[in-house]
Amino acid sequence: MRKFVSLCVVCILFLFSCDDLPENECILNSNQTFQGYAISPEGHPEDFSKLIQFYEFTQQQENASVMIGASWRESLENSGDIPQSFLAFASQANQFCFMPVWTMGWYSEGTALLDHPNNEANNSWTNTFTKTAFETMILSFVNQVRPAYLFVSNEDDFYYEDQPNDHQNWVNFYHTLYDQIKNISPNTQVGVTFQYEHISGKGILNGWNVQNWTAFERYNPDKIDIYGFTVYPFFAHPNVEAIPSNYLDELFDHIGNKPYAITETGWPAQSFDDFPTAWSESEAQQASFAQMILSLTSGTPIDVLQWLYLYPLVDTCESCDTWKLFGSISLYDENGAPRPAANVWLENLP
Repeated sequence: MRKFVSLCVVCILFLFSCDDLPENECILNSNQTFQGYAISPEGHPEDFSKLIQFYEFTQQQENASVMIGASWRESLENSGDIPQSFLAFASQANQFCFMPVWTMGWYSEGTALLDHPNNEANNSWTNTFTKTAFETMILSFVNQVRPAYLFVSNEDDFYYEDQPNDHQNWVNFYHTLYDQIKNISPNTQVGVTFQYEHISGKGILNGWNVQNWTAFERYNPDKIDIYGFTVYPFFAHPNVEAIPSNYLDELFDHIGNKPYAITETGWPAQSFDDFPTAWSESEAQQASFAQMILSLTSGTPIDVLQWLYLYPLVDTCESCDTWKLFGSISLYDENGAPRPAANVWLENLP
């Protein structure tokens, strides 16, 4: 549910050089779940001066994962170029020995990023210039980095709901792109992500009472190595105690025997008087949910489990709704102290 941002590319590049990506000498156990967070150092997304400390924290974990979720391009003019933040992130993963998870976005909060300098009027997957640029960027990136996990569409069901016809154009393009990626890097696990409460129609507390599984079913399962989901049960239930033990069964029914990743999850720890919600927000609820998501996924074919933030989102949007919803879904508070959920999470690492 996060809006894709550049993740302070300049700050990252000042900290790390990515001219020559080193061979990954890390020893990670692919038989265990990779467990971690999105890039979220203290002060993000305004201040990335503590990025090294964030990586050093993850380095202390066995089988840690970190997700980068960013736009497929740094600017309209750079369409087709590999974003430098992606290359820097690959270098950081090698240096600090974590599993990098890549989520590349081209649609967020009702806005598509599908125009091109040679055809700015066409903001859809019928834009041949955009398709060529996207393909060029992805294949160059895969050839250079050989990522383990690559999601090339984020919360895909929202685009299906907004543009069902063009969503089919995207799916057709994806099927071709998948084959090209696998020809270059057979071991890369390729997929797309969906928003579970939205696609299942469970998110009734957020007005999501219509199922959108057609977005999922349009994909040829032979062209999906791993399914990704963002999971926020507070959109479906007013408190953690109301979440049933079979909450994810609909997800399991759809993925079959394929592996899956929860690329984002969590529960808000803070409420606001001027932003009433239909669900309970507190550190106690957050800690209960941390235990619940670990229980719900135990014994299932989950490759990656990501809490949304390690440190809270800094308010850079004048207390906008997005910040109030997601800013406190962090395991540490604004003072840098661990919340109760942090203890649950860190005590149950693989």
